[in-house]
Amino acid sequence: MKAQRLLSITMLLLGRDSVSAPELARRFEVSTRTIYRDIESLCEAGIPVVAYPGAGGGYGIMGEFKIDRSLVLPGELGQISAALASLSAATGDAKMGRTADRLRAIAPKGRVAGRPVPENYVFIELAPAAREREKIAALRRGIEERRVARLGYVDAEGRTSEREVEPLALVFTWQAWFLYAYCRHRGDFRLFKIARIARLETLPERFEPKPVELDARPWNRAWKESSPFLPTRIRFAEAARIEEHFESEQIEVEDGGTALATPYLPVDDWAVSFLLGLGIPFEVLEPAALRELVAARARGILERNATRG
Repeated sequence: MKAQRLLSITMLLLGRDSVSAPELARRFEVSTRTIYRDIESLCEAGIPVVAYPGAGGGYGIMGEFKIDRSLVLPGELGQISAALASLSAATGDAKMGRTADRLRAIAPKGRVAGRPVPENYVFIELAPAAREREKIAALRRGIEERRVARLGYVDAEGRTSEREVEPLALVFTWQAWFLYAYCRHRGDFRLFKIARIARLETLPERFEPKPVELDARPWNRAWKESSPFLPTRIRFAEAARIEEHFESEQIEVEDGGTALATPYLPVDDWAVSFLLGLGIPFEVLEPAALRELVAARARGILERNATRG
């Protein structure tokens, strides 16, 4: 949230001669003390913010630096605002939506080859189903307020457990939303798929976050360590239909229209669901562990759907 606010403050100061700390505090719904810290952060980042004393004074950016605003190409701020608007819809964060509106309002209008450039032509749809949006919004508030959450969680095998967790981050990866949190039951950090949270309760108890560098994306490292990505060899019945799912260098088209794909995949339930979800007949040649997982899932599906006598 702070990064979004710093970006918005910078763009606002680029478009104004000066803005007072109280006005910034009201606009971004924070305290003036927070604004002072934000100004210090901008200065440390190399943004030449200057203070103008006296009546009508405030904070501004040195005139020489404002020339660099021309480096923002037409459409770029619109694209940033589109990303923030999508995140706002996904997380239920109204403040993020207002930031998107402000960026869109100050986006430079430009022309290329004499023709107007669209303010934005990239749209990002991250919003999940309504039932997941409610959970994400509640978890976002829990993260901001540092409140413990109680989850009724269903794992990949269908087992249900109750966990008390300290929510730290919302993560969109592998086409789904996850919660990264410290699990008190496991005594370690865990990634929980939002769609598998059957029950969610935000508790009154507050927590002090465990030391972890979220910008380093620790969930990626944890996932690879728990379920390493391995080279695979998978033969698909229809080469033309897999081109959109794998890199071209990972596909070898064979005689007869089949294709041998060699992607790196985790040997876990997600990989099985991904392969089955493609809707294309396939055979896992390597590794044997992934082949066994696919076979086990297929047997389970067959048993549940077999004709009953």
